[in-house]
Amino acid sequence: MSAIDIRDLEFVDVITEAVGMWGGDYSRLTLEVTESAIVDDPETCFARLSELRERGVLISIDDFGTGYSSLSHFKSIPADELKIDKSFVMAMAHDKADEKIVRSIIDLAHDFDIKVIAEGVEDAVTASMLRGMGCDFGQGYYYEKPVPHDQNSQWLENFENS
Repeated sequence: MSAIDIRDLEFVDVITEAVGMWGGDYSRLTLEVTESAIVDDPETCFARLSELRERGVLISIDDFGTGYSSLSHFKSIPADELKIDKSFVMAMAHDKADEKIVRSIIDLAHDFDIKVIAEGVEDAVTASMLRGMGCDFGQGYYYEKPVPHDQNSQWLENFENS
């Protein structure tokens, strides 16, 4: 969701109506918003996202670490998960500063009961480092390159059985 979407006065109503059309189970919906979208207007964004979160919608903050948000905002961020931007993850195996940033984000998020997804996992070394740091999930070509929809179900079945 963009900052424009979230600031729209009808944003919560549109999401509520859509969930109602799909059976009313808010917990099956995760809205992804970039950190920079929240930074533009944190009070409005937090209020709208909090309202949806109270109904059971999961909130994911994408590209975390690139939006220059204040730590004062972090303590009240209405999120269930953070996605660490790939610019930190892809270089962390050979860049100690990026490794420290990734580790700090994981620790901070976990301190606030927020799950962490690392974007840009491209190799086994990075995946292993992230596991060692307690990262909850990884996303990237190391796991699989994008596949067409018709191949996705087969890939998922094979992955779950491995």
